[in-house]
Amino acid sequence: MKRILIVDDNQDYAKYLSISLQKANFHVTVNTDSRQALRDAIHGHYDLILLDIQMPGLDGLTFLKEYSSRSLGNSPIWVVTSYKDYRYTKKVSSLGAKNFFPKDTPRKTITKLVQIYFDPRILNL
Repeated sequence: MKRILIVDDNQDYAKYLSISLQKANFHVTVNTDSRQALRDAIHGHYDLILLDIQMPGLDGLTFLKEYSSRSLGNSPIWVVTSYKDYRYTKKVSSLGAKNFFPKDTPRKTITKLVQIYFDPRILNL
């Protein structure tokens, strides 16, 4: 079972997305504390990290920098944020993020994209 870490200080959104991913048979860990999430991401093994940008304490851009600077930082990171300014796409990509979605993207869409990411054969079904 693929392991996904959701890093988001918005508990309602994280729960909302987590439920959708769990129904699609992913093992999901939610962490609303970005500093603790960084430690978890570095020391745990996750197949994908879904990361918010605007968080108290350690923001998502700093999380990306810290995670990418460590040799163990090899899990792909997708940014899911309330920022709709696509200038962030270039910024987060330069810091190592592999994908960028606004938070108003339907959770079913994000879940389907995660499923396709892990098993591209889904497209042929």
